[in-house]
Amino acid sequence: MAQPEINFVKLTRCSVPSSVYFKKRINFILNYLSEKQKISLSIIFLTGTQIKKINSYWRGQKKATTVLTFSDYYEKRKNDLLIKEKHLGDIFFCPQEIIKMAKKEKIKLNDYWDKILVHSLLHLYRYHHQTKSAAQKMEAKEKIIIKAMAKI
Repeated sequence: MAQPEINFVKLTRCSVPSSVYFKKRINFILNYLSEKQKISLSIIFLTGTQIKKINSYWRGQKKATTVLTFSDYYEKRKNDLLIKEKHLGDIFFCPQEIIKMAKKEKIKLNDYWDKILVHSLLHLYRYHHQTKSAAQKMEAKEKIIIKAMAKI
């Protein structure tokens, strides 16, 4: 698998794991999902106020959240050849909310980052939890990946 192109944007002063931390885990997850194509994605770190605005606009929920994921997969033409470009999408993290939730759930902070990173990437691969059966499928996949990822 080709190395993914990951665009990191940090719009908060809150501490976040390093880009190396994320790249290592994303590569592991993509390998686990048997991704063969070169992909790209963006990871954006926001303040509570910023993620609250996005959550309100796109989901109608006027509250801050730990993460928002927006899938994006498209094709484009270049030089009369159809080139498939696989941009998975954008993941918006709110470190302030992540820290709160890790404490609330009594989970180590890095373990919580791993949990929501796996969850977000699965959303980019069109997993969802809108029905009970889809949620069970997604949760089972999350647990398997997180357990395997604990070894890296």
